[in-house]
Amino acid sequence: MTQSKNYDSNENPLEENMVENTGNQTIETPVVPENKKPQESGSPASLRDKTVKAKAMVDDRDPSRKVSLVELIMILMLVGLVLVFIFGMQQMKIDKEKELIAQHKVEEVIPVFEQILKSIDNYRKQDAFGDYPMSLDELGTFESESFTFDYSYEEMIVKGITTEAFGKKGIEIIYSITNQVYEVDDPNTKEKPTIKDEWLP
Repeated sequence: MTQSKNYDSNENPLEENMVENTGNQTIETPVVPENKKPQESGSPASLRDKTVKAKAMVDDRDPSRKVSLVELIMILMLVGLVLVFIFGMQQMKIDKEKELIAQHKVEEVIPVFEQILKSIDNYRKQDAFGDYPMSLDELGTFESESFTFDYSYEEMIVKGITTEAFGKKGIEIIYSITNQVYEVDDPNTKEKPTIKDEWLP
């Protein structure tokens, strides 16, 4: 008599094909496929693989780590524009301050011009021939920290010439006695400060 016992595979898969024989017991055991030995979790190769995967996950999750060359150039250009704007504004502020100082000095010298012109006119009225003086020395001394003065009998002009104290040397304010007008002669208008015509009477 042969009795066969079948067990549920979920209970004990190894005993699925077990057979009992009363006369001669025969046990059949299932053949279990030999599994490859799993790689030890602590081996260097395993740790290296995990590190590489972790870095890849971080790089994929963090888009800020990926900056293209075009983006870098755009950032540098933006920084450059900001710096140019800041320095440009500062330079404009400096030039404006110089201009205000120069305008104030021009306004201060105009009364000296008027004093010279009045002295010339008084001299002419007192001269027996109604003539003009030959030089400023005949009229007296006229001083200014930012200007020196010159007078030309031939051209009938009075000049006020800027000194270093003005901020730039060599600018001429010219008054024509004949035409009774002021004009400015600046040999280097690109250099600040300069003198504007609208500052003059």
